[in-house]
Amino acid sequence: MRELTSRGHDAIVQSVAGVAIGLTDDDYQSAGATVVPDAASEFAQPEMIIKVKESQASELPLLRSGQILFTYLHLRPALS
Repeated sequence: MRELTSRGHDAIVQSVAGVAIGLTDDDYQSAGATVVPDAASEFAQPEMIIKVKESQASELPLLRSGQILFTYLHLRPALS
């Protein structure tokens, strides 16, 4: 995160996004990110969304035309 923000990029992170890996909202803010309360706030502004996991069905309506979604696709369950 710090690498992106130190190079002039804005970073928006949904609150408690890093709990599973031991990161707090304060950690993200210290690295220069803006922490927002929910997915709707997170998807509202950026040109590009970067996700560590696949998108959830509830997030798809939040995408705007022209917005870039960069994500990991976990296709194993779909292939089973």
